[in-house]
Amino acid sequence: MQYSLAWAATHPEDAEERLGRTYQNLELGTDDPDGFAVSVAESGDKTVALARTDWTGSAHARTDGNSFFSIGDVYEGRVALTVAGEELDSAGVVLLPPVDIRARWEASHRSREVRIERTAIDAFARDHLGAAGAEVAFSSLRPLSPAHERLWRSVERHVREDIAAHGDLLHNDLVWEAATRHLIGTLLTAFPNSTLGLEQPTDGARALPATIRRAIAYMEEHLSEPFSLADVADAARLSPRGLQDAFQRLLGRTPTQQLRLLRLEAARADLVAADPSDGDTVREIAHRWGFVHVARFSAAYRDRYGENPRETLQR
Repeated sequence: MQYSLAWAATHPEDAEERLGRTYQNLELGTDDPDGFAVSVAESGDKTVALARTDWTGSAHARTDGNSFFSIGDVYEGRVALTVAGEELDSAGVVLLPPVDIRARWEASHRSREVRIERTAIDAFARDHLGAAGAEVAFSSLRPLSPAHERLWRSVERHVREDIAAHGDLLHNDLVWEAATRHLIGTLLTAFPNSTLGLEQPTDGARALPATIRRAIAYMEEHLSEPFSLADVADAARLSPRGLQDAFQRLLGRTPTQQLRLLRLEAARADLVAADPSDGDTVREIAHRWGFVHVARFSAAYRDRYGENPRETLQR
């Protein structure tokens, strides 16, 4: 569901409370509370949001544990950034990953920001590149070149001014979905990342329709929780029968089979990261991801990855 909002605050505590709804573990403070003010205008949805923020006075902030990438552009003033311990000047467009981020500014400034959930970036890459693009990693926080920076600004301005600023277009699902995919595609084109140079599958694969992407996204968000086929169908905006037919037609498997694949992938990631000396066990990890029968989990895992889960755990 798309939204549009605007708010302002003249007290750091109020601003911290409002911004803390978006930024995890946010800490915001100032040495000059009488000169502090902030105003925010924002629109988007829970996956992609565009914000414009005007800060008055000096302040400092810290956040970590976010689930999104933030593409920021301080177009008036200057901000000193520390990203995962690395100092960075805010001049120009900068990509802020979901890590520990600290910011300090001594004077008023204005910025534009696009927030994109990590899951949406990975889903977009997977749609276009198959398994090869399933998990995107960025190798730089700056665009590839000045031309790529101009490209990002051009697309961001188009989405912000020509779509998000107009309620009838913002709330048109078809228009908004195309706009968000344009933003994500431009992000993967403009910033150095692991998908650059990869070719689209040549086996006839194509981008999945929004209904399937919504269904898979729902599964991924609730992977360790119990849910029903009807829950997935509601998220995909299809009937349960329509969901079954769509998965069979486009992916060649049922929603239940897709869920099992996703949970196997999650279990494998935990097995790789686990340490048996800390008491981690195959049974515990299998149960964590909804596999009640460990023997059946082991058989499915062996069919998928060519080894027993215990072998993965003990490597």
